[in-house]
Amino acid sequence: MLLLIDSKIYEKNKINKKFEVIPNPLSFSKFISKEKLTTKNKEVIFVGRLYEAQKRVSAILKIWKLVEKNPLLTDWTLKIVGDGKDESFIHWLTKRYQLKRVLFEGKQNPKKYYEEASIMMTTSAYEGWPIVLMETMPMGCCCIAFDSYDAIHDIIKDGENGKIIPDNNIKAYYHALSKLLLNDEKRTSMGSMAIESSKKFSMEIIGEKWRSLLSEMM
Repeated sequence: MLLLIDSKIYEKNKINKKFEVIPNPLSFSKFISKEKLTTKNKEVIFVGRLYEAQKRVSAILKIWKLVEKNPLLTDWTLKIVGDGKDESFIHWLTKRYQLKRVLFEGKQNPKKYYEEASIMMTTSAYEGWPIVLMETMPMGCCCIAFDSYDAIHDIIKDGENGKIIPDNNIKAYYHALSKLLLNDEKRTSMGSMAIESSKKFSMEIIGEKWRSLLSEMM
């Protein structure tokens, strides 16, 4: 049964221990080794459905347009992994912006892209619990996201294991992204923190939360 609750009532009763909040577990059981963080490619990725109303991939292209104008960032590539109803529009917009370093990979098993890429860009207008972050962080990918849904704060700690940008602020997103692209040490540090912080969502830990809750209920 799906129960819809006013957010203020939810927060109040969450504090009063009337609700138990258990997040989804990680999609993968393995974590990339920290040694591999220094061998990641100079690649930025987006992984997801090409559905503009939710994912706002056009915002990624606007940000990437600024990246391609920066003469210090000519060795970086953006890979778009996925397909969807707005794929033709995204291709058209890429040509309109005259972007040269955007590669469309289509629908793929994304694991190798997580392992190889340095940064994951997300620009969703809304999400419930973003599975893509649960897939990305164990692979040591720095994640950048708009502050457009509450769950993002349960996953990303701004400036530690990723970056949270004021919603729809293209310039702020670009500045945060470009700083990471230019700073190898910061990227590696954030990638390492992403691995460590994602471990709290492991199947073992989340499974134990469910066992404990069900035991109390019994």
